[in-house]
Amino acid sequence: VYKRQGVVYLTKIHEYREDHYQRADFVITSRRDLRDSVASAKRRGFGLLKNVGGAVQYAAYNRSLHEAWRLKSDYELSYDYFIKNPVQVIKEIFEILGIDPALAPRVAEAVKTLPTNEYEVTLLSDTHITDAKQELTFRDTLETKDLASINERNEDWLKRYSYI
Repeated sequence: VYKRQGVVYLTKIHEYREDHYQRADFVITSRRDLRDSVASAKRRGFGLLKNVGGAVQYAAYNRSLHEAWRLKSDYELSYDYFIKNPVQVIKEIFEILGIDPALAPRVAEAVKTLPTNEYEVTLLSDTHITDAKQELTFRDTLETKDLASINERNEDWLKRYSYI
């Protein structure tokens, strides 16, 4: 997030980018259970999952992104909490940024209407949400051996954030 001439700009990126960090007045990061992130990528046929070598490597990749941004973050939100309480999270962020929190419901609604056919611009796609009703778990999607390996290789991280 950065402000210029009274306008607040929000940029969504995944990879750590020093140029974005240097421009930012405030960095918001999100954290998601690595296993859920991998399962979502698998359900949507996300090419990067294959490009990095599979589920275990994709979990490592996502963890590395989190670790790179975590040290620079001013506010970290839980993906699961945000999905269940978007207005509340937006209110919290607005309060920190000095923006009227009463605007949060309107912003939450606007986020729902962001275009999903302009991935290069928004990093959103029609398949971005793979389980809108939240009926699936990573256990429904990931192979047992991959899940065991992800758990073993990321045990400390998963415990740190109370995912296990």
